[in-house]
Amino acid sequence: MGNKVNPLIYRANIFNNWKSKWYTDNSFSSNVISDFYIRKRIDSFICDKFPYEIYIERLEELIIIVLITSKKISSSLELSSLIGKFEHKKCIVNNIVSSSLCNSAIAMFLKIKDIISNRKNYRTYIGKLFYNSNYSNILGIKIIISGRVNGVEIAKKDIFCIGNISFISLNRFYSYKNSHFNTKYGIIGVKIYISIL
Repeated sequence: MGNKVNPLIYRANIFNNWKSKWYTDNSFSSNVISDFYIRKRIDSFICDKFPYEIYIERLEELIIIVLITSKKISSSLELSSLIGKFEHKKCIVNNIVSSSLCNSAIAMFLKIKDIISNRKNYRTYIGKLFYNSNYSNILGIKIIISGRVNGVEIAKKDIFCIGNISFISLNRFYSYKNSHFNTKYGIIGVKIYISIL
């Protein structure tokens, strides 16, 4: 199978909840597109300031959005009215603050994205990250960064790994993020694997 193994799909004991919950007979495609635009609007509203997760539930005349963030959003009413005007339905945004997102792969990706976009030394941040005392419940971290980082002429791949990252054991939980972002030198790809105790 090689090294390209998704750490969530092949874990028998990991079950992710649905990101959207609704039932429909004849408007499946429109609901999928609508959910996509809701997530895009929340993305532009938060602007990568902190990590978050979105769960959407659709009722007959109501849309319930559960927004799990690492910080409290002061303007959740403004966000609900913005989505309500777009959807022509009443919208409720429930903001839940979770400190576990601060140590997640999403938070690490946002920090690495900010450092590389500002052309700072990301190796220093990763070095401090690996030896940070706040990550005592983490067994191992693996970070892969590829592309023309800081404007080098030839794209390269940097792999940083500490601790134990096993893709064979079925009794481990992984926080995983695979994403990319644009810079003026091209696209930078980032993969983050975090093995959690």
